[in-house]
Amino acid sequence: MKYNTLIIEKKEYDLIKRIISMGKYQKDDTYKTSISKLKEELTKAQIVKKDKLPNDVIRFNSHVTIKTPFLEKTYQLVTPEHSDL
Repeated sequence: MKYNTLIIEKKEYDLIKRIISMGKYQKDDTYKTSISKLKEELTKAQIVKKDKLPNDVIRFNSHVTIKTPFLEKTYQLVTPEHSDL
């Protein structure tokens, strides 16, 4: 990890907190586990204003390409209501 900590823009942090609070209504155990892990990571996150967010930080709607010797795949980070999984 380049910055040694999770860096989140304040508005996106607030959105993630809302997603976490809605997670208690989910019945899927995998979803609940993921939300629990996310909640834990947020306790260690650095929350910054938009103008202080480094340009290379991945945030909502970012496209991320993962490359391995066998595969190259691009994903977009979206909120749950925009997911197609």
